[in-house]
Amino acid sequence: MSTFGTLLTVLVVVGAPALAVYLWIKLANSARGERYLKQRMQGPFVPLDEDKK
Repeated sequence: MSTFGTLLTVLVVVGAPALAVYLWIKLANSARGERYLKQRMQGPFVPLDEDKK
């Protein structure tokens, strides 16, 4: 394998997961990300009917 091919393979194998982690952290620290994570942990709010209380 050529040097360029090896370098490209290493860049993809190391760079893609690093980019994914960076983007996930950036998303999780945004306002939309916090809402998403909170909803995943708590579930959506569904009020009970008056009959079932």
